[in-house]
Amino acid sequence: MRGVDLELTVGELAVLELLLHRSGRIVSKKHIFDSLYGRDKAADLSNVEVFVSRLRRTLSDAGAEVGIKVFRGMGYRLEKEGVRGESG
Repeated sequence: MRGVDLELTVGELAVLELLLHRSGRIVSKKHIFDSLYGRDKAADLSNVEVFVSRLRRTLSDAGAEVGIKVFRGMGYRLEKEGVRGESG
């Protein structure tokens, strides 16, 4: 993936940056939501799912060496592709 430009929305970039800063740790959907929207009453938790889904696809399409693993009921973690850990 080196040298490949990724076209990301502001929300997708914010999610990627948050996951990078908390590398190796599971980040809850609520934590991501609060980081993105704070107290914005018009926003919805499903927005996080959309950003993560699009970001996962973008990383995969670009042949990235990392991906976003989903841990049901817990959150998301950025990890190297092919790494097996907890199942979700």
